[in-house]
Amino acid sequence: MSLRTTHTIIQSTQLTQQVESCSANVYNGIQSSCLSEYDAVKSCLSDNPDEWAKCATARRELEVCSVKNNLGELKK
Repeated sequence: MSLRTTHTIIQSTQLTQQVESCSANVYNGIQSSCLSEYDAVKSCLSDNPDEWAKCATARRELEVCSVKNNLGELKK
């Protein structure tokens, strides 16, 4: 394996770890700060599996809560 290939694999692994960490942090943040909004989205999607557009308001409320709580890339 060439040095360049090894470097690319390492960079890819680091990026994957960063994405996984960010996703876990967002999930945990939503669980602790936006649980009711998250539950509303899940419930709406369960009730409307073929009409996800009906859940736009619930999704927007979850997004607003996420922003207010600086979750994800907004944390930086």
